[in-house]
Order: sequence, then C-alpha cells, then structure tokens
Amino acid sequence: MKRPIKILLYILLALFVALLLAPFIFEDRLKEAIKETMEEQVNAQVEFKDISLSFLSDLPYIHISIDSLELLGNAPFENLPLYKSQKTNISTDWKSILKSKQGITIHKFDIIDADMFFFINEDGEANYDISRSNKGSNTNYFGNINAYALKECNIRYLDKSTDLELLMDNINHNGRGAFKNIVFDLTTETEVEAFSISYGGIPYLKDIRLSGPLSMLIDLAHNKYTLKDNRIKLNQVDLSAIGAIEILEEKIHFELNVEALNNQVHEILSVLPYLMANNNDILESSGVATLKMDIFGNYNSLIGHYPSIDVALNINNGLIRHKGLKESLKDIQLALSLKAQEGNWNDMSVNINPFSLSLQEDKISGKIGVSELFGNSTYEGQLIGNLDLAKTAEILNNKDLFKRGTLSADAYFDTNRNAIIKKTFDDNSLKGSVRLVQVEGVYGSNVNFAVDTIALDFSPVKSNISITNMSALGSELSSKIEVSDPLKFLLEKERPQLDLSLNANTLNLDQMQAFMVNSDSTQTTNAAFENLFSSIQLKTTVKELIYQDYDIRDLMLSSNIKDETIQIDLLELKWDDQAINGRGVARSWTEYLNENGNLELELFLNTGGLDFNKLKSTSTGSDMAVEDFKLPKNIDFTGYFESESFKYNELVFKNAEGKVSMVDGILSLENMESDLWNGAIMLAGTLNTSGDQNFFDFRYKLQDIPFPQMFEYSSLFKKLSPLSEYVDGVFNSTLVLSGPLKENLFPDIYKINASGFLETFNSKLTGLKPLQVIAEKLGIEKLKNWQLNDSRNWFEVVDGSVYFKEKDYTVEDMVFKIAGSHSLDQQIDYIIKAQIPRSKLSSNAVGKELDYSLENIAKAAQKKGININLGEFIYFDISLKGSLTDPKINIQPTGSGGESIDEIVREEIKNRVQSAKDSLSKKAEENVELLKDTIQTRIDAVEDSLKNRAQSALDTTLNKVKDKVNSKVDSLASPLIDSVSSKIKDKLPEVFGKQAQSEIDSIKAKLNDWNPFKKKKG
Repeated sequence: MKRPIKILLYILLALFVALLLAPFIFEDRLKEAIKETMEEQVNAQVEFKDISLSFLSDLPYIHISIDSLELLGNAPFENLPLYKSQKTNISTDWKSILKSKQGITIHKFDIIDADMFFFINEDGEANYDISRSNKGSNTNYFGNINAYALKECNIRYLDKSTDLELLMDNINHNGRGAFKNIVFDLTTETEVEAFSISYGGIPYLKDIRLSGPLSMLIDLAHNKYTLKDNRIKLNQVDLSAIGAIEILEEKIHFELNVEALNNQVHEILSVLPYLMANNNDILESSGVATLKMDIFGNYNSLIGHYPSIDVALNINNGLIRHKGLKESLKDIQLALSLKAQEGNWNDMSVNINPFSLSLQEDKISGKIGVSELFGNSTYEGQLIGNLDLAKTAEILNNKDLFKRGTLSADAYFDTNRNAIIKKTFDDNSLKGSVRLVQVEGVYGSNVNFAVDTIALDFSPVKSNISITNMSALGSELSSKIEVSDPLKFLLEKERPQLDLSLNANTLNLDQMQAFMVNSDSTQTTNAAFENLFSSIQLKTTVKELIYQDYDIRDLMLSSNIKDETIQIDLLELKWDDQAINGRGVARSWTEYLNENGNLELELFLNTGGLDFNKLKSTSTGSDMAVEDFKLPKNIDFTGYFESESFKYNELVFKNAEGKVSMVDGILSLENMESDLWNGAIMLAGTLNTSGDQNFFDFRYKLQDIPFPQMFEYSSLFKKLSPLSEYVDGVFNSTLVLSGPLKENLFPDIYKINASGFLETFNSKLTGLKPLQVIAEKLGIEKLKNWQLNDSRNWFEVVDGSVYFKEKDYTVEDMVFKIAGSHSLDQQIDYIIKAQIPRSKLSSNAVGKELDYSLENIAKAAQKKGININLGEFIYFDISLKGSLTDPKINIQPTGSGGESIDEIVREEIKNRVQSAKDSLSKKAEENVELLKDTIQTRIDAVEDSLKNRAQSALDTTLNKVKDKVNSKVDSLASPLIDSVSSKIKDKLPEVFGKQAQSEIDSIKAKLNDWNPFKKKKG
C-alpha cells in the first residue's frame, strides 16, 4: 500500500513536468499546461482558482503560487476531497528548468492552510492511491528539496476496513531531503496542536499535543524508513523512537522501539483521554513512571499475520498534587502490560495488576486480566473501594469534570470463554455492585450534568443499571436498564440483549442533536449499538418533548432495535393537544446516521385531529429559509395514515386516509381520500424537490362540494373559477394540475397547467353583473338568474389563462352556447351564441322592432314570388369583455329560424331555378335539338330575373330596417344594422360543436393518461 506522503511527490512531479513543457509561456497557458500535466500524472480531478508566475519576487528563483488547489477523487471515490489548500507556493531555479534531466531542485515548497483526507473503504481501496506513474519513474525528477513546509494544515486518516481513525489538527511541519538520491536523510520538525486516535469508535488518544524533531534515513530502492534517535513529546511525555519500517510487496516489516523513561506520574496520565485537563504545569507529582513498547515482525492483513508486540506501563509509589491544594492522590500503583508473540495473536494477554490509589481516607483498588485474547480466553477482574469524585477531579486539574459525587464499588468477575458459550458459569463468575451518588459536573466545555444515583448490580444471568433523577442537555429523566447474559460482552461474536425503560419529565432533542453534531459522539454511539448489543427493547414515556417550536407531550414509545432494524410497536403522543398514535419500522438506521446509506422508514399513523396551520407557523419560525426547502434524498419513507379530521388553512378535512411515500427527494401522495363539508375529495400526485426548481403534479377529484365554502376558503379556486362566487349549489370536478412552486411553497399560478371539468348539480347562478346587463338589454328578466343543473364544463389552464370549452346552457326555452377565457387577474373574454324564441322578444321594444323588420323582409320577398320562413327563434352573438364586476357587453343579432336571411333568400332562389330547369327539361325531351338554345336562354333569363328581384326587395327592406332601428333602438342600433347588413350571410355554428367536442376529448385524454408515478425514459 502506497504511503500517503508519496502523494506530495506526485503533486510536485506534475507541477514541474508542466514547467518542462512551457517554461517561458504566459500565465494563462501555464495554467492549462499545469492542469493537463497533473491530470496525466494523477488519477484525480484537479481544480485551482489561479496560478501566478514571478521571476522577480524571489530572486534568483522562479516563484510559482497556486491558489485553492484541490484534488477530487474518481471512482470509487467520486467527488471525495483528497487535498484542498488555500495556497501552494513553489520556488525553483533556471538551471532546474533548462537542465531538468539532472533533477529539479525545489528551494521552497510551502502548503498553506490545507485539508488532507486519506480514506480507505471497506474493500481496502485507498483514495490516495492515485498515481498514474510506474514505480520508480519519479525519482529522477527531483534534486534537493532545500525547504518544504506544511503550515496550519489538517490531516484526517480514516480506515473503514479496520475502523481506525487518526486526526491531526493545525499541523506545522517543515523538513529537508535530497530527493534525487535513492538513499537520503530526511530531517523534520513537527508541531501538532491536537492529535487523536480512535479504534472501533473508542478514543485512545484525544486532542494530544505532539511536537518534536524527527529524522530518518529513507531508502527508496527498498522502501525502507529508518528512524534515528528521535525525541517526541506527547503533551508532557517525552518519547524516544528508534527502529525501521520496511514496506515489502505483500507485507510491512516492523523493528520499532518506543520508550518514555523517567517521566513524572501526572505527565504519563496526561495522555489518557478525558482524564486530565491541559496546562498541567500547576501539578506536581512524585514516583516513577515508565512506558516501553517493542514491535517486531511482519504485518500482512491479507492472511491475518501480525508482528509481536510488548507494551508495559508502570507507576510505582506515585503521588499527584495540585500546587494550590493540600490533598493529594497518593499510593498510586499501576502495572499494565500487553503482550503477543504469535503471528495470529492468539496468545495476546492484557493485564492491569495491581491498580490502586488513595485520597485521604478513601482508597480504591482493582485488577483486570485477560489471557489468550483470541483463543480460549480467561477473564478476571475486581474493583473495590470508595472515592470522592470532586476532590479527585480537582487534584487532576479538571475540577469542573466532577463538582460533587462519590463512587463506591465492590464488584468481581472470574470466568472463561468456553464457560460463557456453554453457560456453565456460576454466581461467582460475575457479582457485586457499583454506586455513584449525588454526582454533578461538566462534560467537555459546556455540558452540565447531575444525577442522584447510578446503581449497577451484577450477576452472570442478568445485570441491572438504575439511573435516578438525571439532568443533562436540558433533559430530566430516570431510567432502568436490564442486560441479559452480560458476560457475552467478553465474546467476539456474541452480544447480550438490552432492555431499556426510560421515563422523562423533559427530553430536549434540540440540545441532544446539537451536542451530537458538535462532537464525535454520534459515531461512538452508533458503534456501541452495533457492536455491544444483539437487540434493544426500548420503552419510553416522555411528558414533554422539546423539538424546535413544536408542542409535543405525553409521548409513549415501545420499540425493538435489532441490527439495522427498529421495530416500532407502539407510538403515542399529543401534538398541540391532538392525539397521534401509530406503529412502523425503520431500517438501515445506523448507515443513515453515519451518512453511509438511506434510512428506510415505514409508518402507520392514526390521529383524532391535526391542525397543519400550527405546523406551518412553526416551520416559518425555524432557521431554515423556505426557499431552501428540499426533501431529504437519504430517507425512503412510506406512510399510511388515517385522521378523523385535520385543518389546513381554513379547510377542515374529515375521515381522511391515504398513502404518502418519499424517495430521492420526491414526495408522492396516493389514494388520498377525505370528506370535505358534505362532499368528498380524492387526491394523488407528487411534490418534487430533487432539482433546482421545486415542482408539483397533482390530480384532484371533488364530489358534492358546495360552491360558497370552496370559493371562500380556497384562493386557487377563486382564481380558476371567479364566477363561482355567484353560484349557490354543489359541484363535482376532476382536474390535473402541475407547475412550479414559489419560494413560499405555494404554486406559481401564472405558470401552472391544468385540465379538467366542473360539473354542477342543483345550483343557481344569481347576482352576476354580465347577466344582469344582458337581461336588461334584451328585456328578458328570466336571464338574470340561471339554474345550473347537470352541467359539465370542460376547461384548461395555460400560461395564466383559463379556457372554458363551448357548452350549451338552457334557460327555460332559450339556449346559450358559451365559450371563452379569463385571465387569473380576472379579465374576461367570452362569446355567447344565444337562441331566443321570437315570443320572448315580442313583448319588449327591441323585440318588437326586430320582429317587425324581419317580417318586412319576408313580405317583400313574398311579393316577388319568394316564400321565406322566419322560424320561431332569433339568434344573437353576445361578446363579454372587461371583468365580472365591470363587464363590457356587445350584442349582435345574426338571424332567425336557424338560418340567416341571406341563406333563406338564396335557398328560395335555388328552388325556383331548379323548378324552371325541371320544366324546361321535360319539354326538351320532345325535341332536344330544336329547343336546346331556347331552353338555355330561358333558364339564364329566369335565374337573372329572380336574383335581381330578390336582391332589389332585400336592399329596399334593409334600408327600411336601418332607418327604423336607428331611430328606436339605442344600444342595439349598431349591432342590428351590422348584423342585417354584413353578418346576415353567417352560417349557424354547427362546426363549432364539432371543434368543442375535439377539445373536450383532448382534456379527457389528459385526465385518463395522467400518471406522475411512472418512471421517465432515458
């Protein structure tokens, strides 16, 4: 496995090969050349903000500065940052550029404010194994590195295959080496502000300050690194490290010796995590403390072979005293040893024997022994005595850790692996108790905690932990914990079962979440659940649950946690005094918490009543801006719910039920049904937040919905159907509706698309201003109020306008064919084709005048020998524009009897001509040749005569109509004249009926084909 330090060499190689390509080019060409060359050398994405090249600022050297250099991994580490620095500075010379084959000399190489993340996944693949170069091909490119440095950098190393993590924060490191040679010395000076190591989620070193010089002999030909006599400080512990590490083809060979001799006791203890605070110069101690570690042999992870290891930590007759206190921890005895000689480590043993210390009259002692750790292990341990926790913490210069509290213990275990597996242990295998009483302190820097008692009672079959009146992180709780088969903790593949009963007056999820986000406790907690217990049975009652601004009380939860599954058997709570209960299951929860996978959540919820307006008001007050709202893509949710009622805005839905699912940031609603007033609503569709623009696509089906309530409480309905304000009755409707959502998560009504129909029952249209005006102009009082019974009205919404398809309406024996549109800002544009019986119009001045004029036309034609049937109806085109409250209305008559006057006259002429032709044809049979020319001449003469007489009569009558209408009809004067004179040739609108049906069929197809749940192609 390549060492991470080689990555820096590959970066250097790539940078200087680019210089070889174009040493005298302009900066923009240099940027392109460097990026291309680096990507040729490393299997990673290379990005940087800027590159500057200077020949003067660092004379006699050439100075290159790269801003915001970043390396991002390729598969299987897509977009995982490997290296990111604010600035990378390099200085070389002209000779190195012009004679690069002799090796490039780096006079200065600085990495400033960089974050480096070295990662190994579960399959053993490393994100830093990115070199495209052959082994050994890079060594001749480098001459002396006169100076290199890391300034204020951070390094994180995470090996998921072994669950090992190493952190180094705020590194300042510099070094020198002749890298052009195969064998050379590397000398360095290092200072790390915070050095941490954890394994299996358990911290072994935590925020340790590391400093000191390090020198080694590097043999690149054999991949061997030999440590010389080095002095390194861990906090206040002086370490010496000598030996060698040799990286072979399939193994790593270790010969290392690490010693810390003649350190003071408090200096050795300072490296133990969480035990002692920094600034230990105010402590004094006596006694002898030594640490020795030897590692020798080969490490091969593929076959499970390990080097031998021998670690010994000893403290004899130790004493620790705070310089300002009289009390001291004295009689400190500690002998810790860890040994393993065999390559499989089956013989590993760990022993702490003895361990003891005294504080005034208190004394505590114990021992722990494990032999054959990976074979038929034997376990022995004991803890007995009493200790004042507050005084102990004060002496260790960590007085806030425990402000008060006592520890008393009398516990013992003695067993072996086979006895645990076969359950042949006796009561003496595990027995005793531990008590913590009246404990109060501060964890970390700001987490206050207090507890009345923590009682641990041990037995090999079942051990119990009781926590009484604990307060921490804004929570107040008590708990009882029962661990079945606790000795299974000692087995590698066996885990005990945990039963946890939690009773809380207050549980503050906000503070708990903030604590977990700001610490490494999340991974530690997850590791504990995964590795320590086979299953967890949880029963929880919470009087008050604090989460954001929600009012959640009387929570009851019963669940079982096993591996990656949480089975929720019972969930009850009151949200704003509204009862909710349910059950469900959550899967892959630890992967979700560790950000390694999706949470799969399935819930069945039932509620008596919910007010979603309170949810909205709470969400508005949250820190998250509404415009940033995105559904999480790492939660796969399926929910089934039933609710006696829930309120949204002013709408109250009753007996609601349905299915909600969420995958990849897309929320889907299926089979949603609810009673609304005395009707019902059915809903299905999707809310998609996976892209840059939030989008919705819904299908609604409404049944027996009252117009007044819907118009009052639905702002969208007001926009789509403004005349519903004047309708009293009920309606059905089916529509599909889609479009973008605005920042407030409401639809952008000017960009929505919709198709559907609205069907009325037992409804009455009253008080509509356009109808009032039409009724007054035509003198028909009945037109002011319409009955809308069994009326199905098809419509579409496109680009901010609502288009109603042509529909026939009947008012008594009058027929109105209506079509048109209105904009969402309530501007109307409709055409009404009216068919009104002549009898309806004969009773008023307008009707009488119109009827008189039409009769004159008919009489004039009859005098010329043409019979015209005026029919029972008169036809009008009525134009509606403006708004519903201020309409602009234009009425134009178009004819009678179903045909225009022109069509009547032409039809009569046609009949007369055909009659003449038939008569002449009969006579022509007697002598065709003789009469041929005469017949044709006569036909033409008769036809011309009839046309001329009809046209003359028609013109005369029209002029009379115009004169009378102009003098007696005010608002209808112009429409009537235009109608009789210029529109008399219009046809009846049968063709519009066919066109309207085609448009309605198109809307039906949209309703039938709607399916936002189907997968998109491509």
